[in-house]
Amino acid sequence: MKYHTGCSGWSYTSWEGPFYPSGTENYRWLNYYSHVFDYVEIDSSFYRTPSLQMVKNWAMKTPKNLKFTAKFPKVITHDTRLKEVDDELERFFDAMVPLENKTLALLIQLPPSIQIHEGLERLRDLVPELDNRFRYAVEVRHRSWFQDLAYSFFANNNICLVWNQLTDTSCCHDRFCLCPTYW
Repeated sequence: MKYHTGCSGWSYTSWEGPFYPSGTENYRWLNYYSHVFDYVEIDSSFYRTPSLQMVKNWAMKTPKNLKFTAKFPKVITHDTRLKEVDDELERFFDAMVPLENKTLALLIQLPPSIQIHEGLERLRDLVPELDNRFRYAVEVRHRSWFQDLAYSFFANNNICLVWNQLTDTSCCHDRFCLCPTYW
């Protein structure tokens, strides 16, 4: 089993001084980060699909061993609750292609209000639309997901189950993953 170590982002001004050397320009932060860690989550993609040029820059500015996870945009997961998202999915996948070989998974973070029955119904419709160049992880945030029905769905679809230590809250820290063994 291979482990990767990293954080849920790299662009934090509070890191200048304690982590990034003082005076380091923020466009150099990702490169600096990538020489310390071998994994990073793109949290900003949750708020807005990154431009193709931005993703190309991330791919070019980082060593081959750096792996990424990018969050699905909230317009897909929270605003529409995974319904009628074909256009948004296409934009997101098109933007992420430059990181195809550096991506561990694309993360579908569900809002805490999506319980298992609604969530599985929506995911069953979504799975056939997913781009097979990527692997996927779903972060559940409601306790109803912790049962065999969900575990079987994720295993049968080669999707990693992610949860946080504070399930049923809007906090997304202290994540844990349960991925199929063949990842």
